[in-house]
Amino acid sequence: MARDIARTDAYAASRRERKKVEMLFARLRRILRLADCDYGACLARATSSTSPPPPRTSASPPG
Repeated sequence: MARDIARTDAYAASRRERKKVEMLFARLRRILRLADCDYGACLARATSSTSPPPPRTSASPPG
């Protein structure tokens, strides 16, 4: 069954698209120097470094 799927045109197109995405992420990791992290961790680091810190709240309620 797997061999039958691998022979389809849709599977070949899917592999090409996946390779393009993987190459883009590899380039992004090189640019950002994030060599040893997976997609979720890289995304979290990239977004946390570019977004402003959350607003600080005071420990005691105003009153």
